[in-house]
Amino acid sequence: MSNFNGSYPGNEDAPQGDGASSGSDYSGPSYGQPPQQGQPQSPYGQQAPQGQQAPYEQPQQPYGQPQQPYGQPQYGQSPYGQPQYAKGNEPMFYLLTMGQEQGPVPYSQLAQMAAAGALKGESPIRDAASGAVFPAKQVPGIFSDKDWLTAVLLSFFLGYLGVDRFYLGQIGLGVVKLITLGACGVWSLIDFILLLLRKINDSEGRPLA
Repeated sequence: MSNFNGSYPGNEDAPQGDGASSGSDYSGPSYGQPPQQGQPQSPYGQQAPQGQQAPYEQPQQPYGQPQQPYGQPQYGQSPYGQPQYAKGNEPMFYLLTMGQEQGPVPYSQLAQMAAAGALKGESPIRDAASGAVFPAKQVPGIFSDKDWLTAVLLSFFLGYLGVDRFYLGQIGLGVVKLITLGACGVWSLIDFILLLLRKINDSEGRPLA
């Protein structure tokens, strides 16, 4: 039976250590050691190669640039679909009543007249810039895009189901009207009369044309 001295062939000349360390020397960076100055650091304590940026680094947004809040209209636009004009730069119109022209009337005043009921959608007006004559309901943002006659017919036949309110974009009132069946017909009758008198606007507050 041969004696085994703990060494393999070819390793007779290998230096014997004290048992605390063995194998090849490791010259890489150790965890927990302070980084060397002048070199960018990468995550998890590893050094990034020179001339390269460490990963997971994103460029910062330059200061002084405001961000556009969500849900707010962009510049140059106004809510409810009405165009926004600078003061003194509004388009001008002439009202044609009884064969006579009244005006010029600025766009903002035309919208106020329509909201107050003093201007109907079928009333003829003339553009001061082009001279074209057309109904007032064709001016963008003055009247609703919902048809008045359609709303009246829906209120008469299906008003107890709230279809007229749904048509006008008033979803909440339409649901309540549907659940209560038009308050047993009372609410439906009131809405029908108000629509005949053009006293109900759409969900954006614009009068029906």
